[in-house]
Amino acid sequence: MLRYMVVAGAGCALVSLFVPRERARVEVIDYPFLVFVVAVGVAAYLVIAGRRWVGVALAGVVFVLAAVAVGADVAHGLPEADLPLLAVGALAVAVGGLSAGSWRVRPLGVLGAVVVVGAAVVAPGVVEAAAVRSEVRGAWAEPPRPVVELAGTKRWKWQPPARLVGVVAAGHGVAVGTEDGAVVGLDGADGRPQWRYARSGALLLSVSASPDRRSVLALFDRDRQPPRRLLVALDADTGTPRFERAMKGRDLDVNLFVGATAVLTADSGGVSADDQGTGEERWRWRQPDGCRASVAGTGPAGVTVAVWCDDRLTVVGLAEDTGHERWRHDVTAERGAEVVTTTDGSVAHVRLSGPSPDVLVDVGSGRLTRLVDPPAAVDVEFGPAPVLRDRSRDAPVHAINPPPAAPCRSTWRAAR
Repeated sequence: MLRYMVVAGAGCALVSLFVPRERARVEVIDYPFLVFVVAVGVAAYLVIAGRRWVGVALAGVVFVLAAVAVGADVAHGLPEADLPLLAVGALAVAVGGLSAGSWRVRPLGVLGAVVVVGAAVVAPGVVEAAAVRSEVRGAWAEPPRPVVELAGTKRWKWQPPARLVGVVAAGHGVAVGTEDGAVVGLDGADGRPQWRYARSGALLLSVSASPDRRSVLALFDRDRQPPRRLLVALDADTGTPRFERAMKGRDLDVNLFVGATAVLTADSGGVSADDQGTGEERWRWRQPDGCRASVAGTGPAGVTVAVWCDDRLTVVGLAEDTGHERWRHDVTAERGAEVVTTTDGSVAHVRLSGPSPDVLVDVGSGRLTRLVDPPAAVDVEFGPAPVLRDRSRDAPVHAINPPPAAPCRSTWRAAR
């Protein structure tokens, strides 16, 4: 009388084949998956055909193997939804096969099928919850204080349980990422932990914060090899998860930028912007065929993108809210060239190898704001203003206030 339970179990196993695999899994689990699904189908057929105990034994073996695989998936911190479905299906076939009778509709048989479907719906969520350790706090009564610009006396010290991945100012203090797959929010006044989000076994690649310090974004992976990673957005004040999204792209640990309202990444197709609140894609800018694009920086002035096409480097400025191209500059350069921006994304620095002078670009307007002579060096990583210094160690250092547009050299072509 539990034949409908057997059929429901076989259906769960079949459905697991078509569940999108958003996170890359270790190959030792992926390769036998199709064999497991076929084995559940064969077990269901044997039960219905009258060879009940053989089918029950086969389904039981698949369930044990699937359960072990689920445990391994959870241990890596980034479980998929297909293995729990397979385990539910195998268990349903095994249990249903113990009392599989006629096809006559009876309440117990229908109830068994309903239970299987319900278990299949909740199983992926249960497995996901087993991989996450989340501790949140309530909302703060007062707004966060401004970030201190100048260093003062030491106010507190906090010892992380593992090696640091990154520290960012966020919410009412700082968010600290550690190599054990955890992100911890610390109170800026006394250093006490306020919230914690962890995926044990997962590798935390980076932790960053939105410019308004309201969101913390953590990028997780298994072993830096797969092309898919998991981006988790957290509320900076409470640690409450806002969204989780599988990300595809190369070098996401260094090629992921948090803008005012969007998260920007580059992949083989171009540059995409995902909404900070929901994780939904807002726009995508596609690079020319045969080229490779990277996000150099972002800020209120816009998004700076570096595009390599053979021996030509193109620096493109995009609007963060729409992705529309606002300006571009082309330059013939060697592969040693590099594009970086100031901390607020307002000025882009194009570092060129050889005798060619470095270039500064005003991101808001696209103007070439300064051509720097080879004897001088420029650094833009220290703040919102570029720093100009002589290559001599004892020479003075000057902060640059970008002047009006400068004439373009012949190697540069401004977009009209």
